[in-house]
Amino acid sequence: LNIANTKIGQLESHIEELTAELERERSVNANLTATVSDLQKELDMAQTNANGYDDIVAILQKEAATYQSQLSESNDQTEVYKQKKIDLEELLSKTRDSLVDEKKRVYDALEEKDARIAHLDQELAEKLNDIHSSKATNDKTTVQLKKMRNNYNSEKI
Repeated sequence: LNIANTKIGQLESHIEELTAELERERSVNANLTATVSDLQKELDMAQTNANGYDDIVAILQKEAATYQSQLSESNDQTEVYKQKKIDLEELLSKTRDSLVDEKKRVYDALEEKDARIAHLDQELAEKLNDIHSSKATNDKTTVQLKKMRNNYNSEKI
């Protein structure tokens, strides 16, 4: 009986220890349940935020693609404008060269015309002198002819 009472005392002591351990485990379990609940709430918030972030990432990716497309178009246009600029510079250079050639041609033509005009002026002056000489000779001849006619008419009478 003593042994049984000792055994009962040991078992009761063991039950108390297990009860205390059970209470500690319940407390830990309650804390863990609260922690799990808090973590579940945080996880739900994180998932909500993640969904929002996914939307934001999708929007940013779409905008990045749009900007990349615009950048590509801009680069293409830049190349087109560079080529147009080169073409215009070549055209301007050719036009400038053409204008220089035309200016020289016109200058040479004007010099030639000036030379011809000077030659024509000289010929005209010579002819005018010839005309004046002829007129002077003609006037002398006319005067002489009048004298001769007057003499003839005087002798006839």
